[in-house]
Amino acid sequence: MSSSESITQQPSPSFSAEGALDGRRYVLRLVGEFDLAAMPKAHAGLAEALSSDWDQLLIDLSGLTFLDSSGLRFVLEAATRCEQSYRDVVLRQGPDGVHRVFELTGLSRRLRFVA
Repeated sequence: MSSSESITQQPSPSFSAEGALDGRRYVLRLVGEFDLAAMPKAHAGLAEALSSDWDQLLIDLSGLTFLDSSGLRFVLEAATRCEQSYRDVVLRQGPDGVHRVFELTGLSRRLRFVA
C-alpha cells in the first residue's frame, strides 16, 4: 500500500444506533457489536440527538453484544458533549460482558448507570 492510500473502515452491519425523544429525555439505543466499524453510525445517532431539545440523554447499552475501546471512547465523548451543553447523561447498563469493560476501566464509578 502506498502512503497516499488510506484504510477506510466499512460501517458495521451488526450495529445500529436508534434515537427517540421521550419527553425531556432523548434515548439513544445502541444494538449489536460496538467496535471501530460502528463509530460512524454511533456518531450519526449522537449528532441527531444533539440537534434535538432535551434535558437528559439516556444511552441504552442493553442491546449491545460486544463493546471495545471504541465504544468506551464514544460514551466518554457523548458524556463530554452533554456536559459542555449543560445536559445530563445516564447509561442503561448493558449485558454482563459489556458492563465488565466499564468496571475494568473504572468508568462504572465515573459514569451514572440506571436500571
